Amino acid sequence: MIIPRPKEFPDGNPIFMIISTNLVLQTPGGGALPTLSRAQIERLWGVATYHARIGEYAENPVFLLVVEKIDSFDEFEFKPLRSLLTRIDAELFALAGRACQVAYFIRTHNYCSHCGEALTEVTDELAVYCQRCDYRTYPRISPCIIVAVYRGEGPDAEILLARGERHPPGLFSVLAGFVESGESLEQTVAREVYEESKILVTGIEYVQSQSWPFPHSLMAGFVARYAGGELEVDGVELIEGGWFKFTDLPHTPPAGTIAAALIEHARQCAKG
Repeated sequence: MIIPRPKEFPDGNPIFMIISTNLVLQTPGGGALPTLSRAQIERLWGVATYHARIGEYAENPVFLLVVEKIDSFDEFEFKPLRSLLTRIDAELFALAGRACQVAYFIRTHNYCSHCGEALTEVTDELAVYCQRCDYRTYPRISPCIIVAVYRGEGPDAEILLARGERHPPGLFSVLAGFVESGESLEQTVAREVYEESKILVTGIEYVQSQSWPFPHSLMAGFVARYAGGELEVDGVELIEGGWFKFTDLPHTPPAGTIAAALIEHARQCAKG
């Protein structure tokens, strides 16, 4: 549960996610979250433009502090959220992602989309409110699918992997795409796979979901079996792709990502 603007500074051993624009305060090189003194945190608490309790980690409360960039912490730096992806565990990364999503919502919802009036924050839940037209706005969550497509069984089984325009050179992953209005998740899986690769799928199976805060997606993860078609990447969203044996995979997303979990799930499915 998210508690906007708690009134009192927390006791105990709270964890703070310190956000400025789209960046997270981290140790040099983006290694991990910094450990600040109580005096430093109290100062940031006092100057923060927004703060909220956003969850709990290892029985410790987790707080978001939104601040303007501060140059007095020379040993730390503001880095993109992605820098933390392989350096903290999945649970803590999810909370860092939540911090970024909440900060993004507050930063981008200043005026009513109906009448243009300035919005005010709601303190009993995460929302903003227009007093002129009585319209309440909540954070946007954009559903999308991500799917591991496999074919064959046993040692000859293969998985469909591709490299998108935004992927680093050499990194291959499973396919993904946004849900369109009026679609079921299963329909989105079939459509996105065909649009991007001309591959038909069957046996669509839900596996798990993961919040993907870039900036506000919820990824529903699936596996599916190959049902026909010749691979032809679209050249727009995907620039390279192929079928890879599970015993000889290229560079793929790291552990802790939903893509890595789906690749492993597909591997288990293909064992037969």
